[in-house]
Amino acid sequence: MILISKGIGAFVLANLMLLYVPIMGIGLGFLLLVVVMCLLLEHKNLWAMVFALTMLTIILELSTRWVIPNTMTPYYRPHELLALEKTYRPNQKVRMDVPHGDLPATDPTLPMSLAQPREEVFITDSLGYRNDEDYKGQKLLIVGDSYVVGIGNTQDDTLTSQLHRHFGVHAYNVGFPSGPLGYAEKVKWARTHFPRDSCVVVVFFEGNDFKMVNQAELASRTIVPKSLQQAIKVYVTTVRGHSEFAKAFYGLTTRAWEILHKWFKKPASADLERNFSENITFVKTIRGMPMAFLRGYAEVVLRPAFDDHGFIKDQLSDAIPDLLVFVPDKYRVYGRFFDEEPVESLPNAQWDYLLSVSSALGVPAINLTDPMQERARGLLSQGQTVYWRDDTHWNREGIAVGAGYLVRTLGSIGNSNCRATVVSSPPSSRS
Repeated sequence: MILISKGIGAFVLANLMLLYVPIMGIGLGFLLLVVVMCLLLEHKNLWAMVFALTMLTIILELSTRWVIPNTMTPYYRPHELLALEKTYRPNQKVRMDVPHGDLPATDPTLPMSLAQPREEVFITDSLGYRNDEDYKGQKLLIVGDSYVVGIGNTQDDTLTSQLHRHFGVHAYNVGFPSGPLGYAEKVKWARTHFPRDSCVVVVFFEGNDFKMVNQAELASRTIVPKSLQQAIKVYVTTVRGHSEFAKAFYGLTTRAWEILHKWFKKPASADLERNFSENITFVKTIRGMPMAFLRGYAEVVLRPAFDDHGFIKDQLSDAIPDLLVFVPDKYRVYGRFFDEEPVESLPNAQWDYLLSVSSALGVPAINLTDPMQERARGLLSQGQTVYWRDDTHWNREGIAVGAGYLVRTLGSIGNSNCRATVVSSPPSSRS
């Protein structure tokens, strides 16, 4: 009986710990180790641990659901306030004065004179995506990260909002910061939850969607059979799905790790170290106007080659979208306009790779680099930009470029489902 009781206690403890550990090999391995060690404890000590962790989890869950949302939060923008594990808190409307973009938040050494304060309104629907209202039959579904969400911009300036306002194109925003694996999951989800004749567009951002994969990491993914990986993932996701604390905790810890990784990441080469020093960010002047850049993203742009051993292609092979969109990093767009040491020529490793993926999958792909650079050049005389000067994200001008180019592409694409999403509308003067 004691052995059965200890087994039950270890099972309960393992399920509670699923709310705290990351869903990856190292996290699940640590959980398994803890469970084995707990089985070696005395019966009463094991159940004491179960009771203590249960009470802690209840307190954290109640705080997340009722206490924290009704008190002042330390977040400087709505994204962190509302972000859960894979979506935002549903049915929310937050109006917030945002003092600066994400670069001063990431690197406190940046001069606050760079800050561009703005007011941001952030509205989510019942599914937890950034839309003014619930899904109403839109046939154009846009998947992507923070560029699709519109982080740093108010509700009226997201990609889907501008598509509707300027071009009469009704689109549904399925964006959330995740990466290629998350995009594939959302494409699969969209294919099963929305009409079959929908046009699914996936937007890739050059800065953080193209992560290098080494052979050791690739081999580790094949140790456990895919069917078992999927079963574990479904089970863990189901357990976490009932906990608001787990969603918030995972989201916050993931973003905290990304920031720490950027802080301690070393330059990719001696040239980059000389150009950008040891700071996580660097500042360049353009027509006398200071603009901040994230060094890690600039390193991505400067890569002579990119190889993830087919990771992005493999993910999208199981969830094929109808169109791929490549959004360049700010460094690629503005490098040629630097007042000092302008960068006239850059490699195109990420775009070349995405183009090869699109060819292999038989899916068209478009590159926003040229239209973004063209619009950036035209706005410089007015002292305006297509990216926030204190942020890694595009602003309303940059989003307008993306919306206009996307509409023109959808109108001429071979996919009839995608062509059907474009309605006749007067062209926008901002496109």
